[in-house]
Amino acid sequence: MGRNAALLTSATLSILILGSAVTTAPSALAADGIVWTPDTSITSFDAVAAAYGNGTYVVAGGSTTSVLVSTDGASFTTAATGVARTWNAITYAGGRFVAVGDTGGYMSSNDGVTWSGGANTSNTWSGVAYGNSTYTAVSSNPGGWSAMTSADGATWTSRSIGEYDWTDVAFGNGTFVAVKNGKTATSADGTTWTVHAAAALNNPYGIAFGNGTFAAVSSLGSRVWVSTDGVTWTAAASIESESWKAVSFGDGTFLAVADGGATATSTDGSTWTSQGSPLGVAYLQAAAVGGGRFLIGAVSGSPRVAFGVIPSTQGPPPPSWLRAYARASEATACEEGWAPSWEAWPNGGTGGWTCTQSIAWINGGWATVAGYR
Repeated sequence: MGRNAALLTSATLSILILGSAVTTAPSALAADGIVWTPDTSITSFDAVAAAYGNGTYVVAGGSTTSVLVSTDGASFTTAATGVARTWNAITYAGGRFVAVGDTGGYMSSNDGVTWSGGANTSNTWSGVAYGNSTYTAVSSNPGGWSAMTSADGATWTSRSIGEYDWTDVAFGNGTFVAVKNGKTATSADGTTWTVHAAAALNNPYGIAFGNGTFAAVSSLGSRVWVSTDGVTWTAAASIESESWKAVSFGDGTFLAVADGGATATSTDGSTWTSQGSPLGVAYLQAAAVGGGRFLIGAVSGSPRVAFGVIPSTQGPPPPSWLRAYARASEATACEEGWAPSWEAWPNGGTGGWTCTQSIAWINGGWATVAGYR
């Protein structure tokens, strides 16, 4: 501000707040009006699963030795995992990312960049969740382990659900809930499980928990079912008849993705709003919500990933601030970038001649402009 910058903190300064000064991502995103931005640099990565945590987005892929990492919610870098495997599920909880995949694979990372892991069986791990200080993974193929648990994502212990073919698992209301065609399994600790008949669940692919509710998605039947305990399920009231492959929860909102490219959001799991097909006709499999962003990923088409935001979360409403400093008289010139004006002093005085400048949100970014905005 040049030589008069100090005047901004003096008694002669008048600052008028015309709008919201600075906003942060809301605790619950509105479930409509997402603006999507595909990352055109990602054209061949098979985006199978995604997670958000600690300010970082991670996309795990198929038959690859790397993951995609983003800390700005706009662009990705590649981080090596050292293991060529299809990673079917990933979560962030307990201070780390944990991913599980084909041929018994598991890996973990504190930051999404440096990874370590291994393999324990020939199982295909299809889902992973965290609760009660325990990571729990479930298997989608018979033989070997049907579930496993870990305290740190590195050392795993075999657990038995008694059945196989589980497609995903989530934790909420103090309970792990695993799903498969026509059945669920519940456990408080990932070790001891109870299997329940759930005829309403027609070939569910994914499950997530949020706002006190489990939501399971499918390619058949009612497409989405909700439950508070993982035992009793109710069909969702409204969602498109798509082949829904994955569902995630964050920032107060569920996000579902389909293999035809469709996306949808819901705050309660029952009433859904279409959010378009931002990647066109693509086989979407990855979904994550957090940090004021929606993230989707596909295993076909190009590009393969996209971020989405609710327009109101991109920035505060303009204008933001009007600030002013005193000048000696009407004839006194203002510094460059400031406009002449007259203000009434907030302390009850009569006011005086000023120079004014606005700090406003213009075309998606902060800008300073002379005078009122």
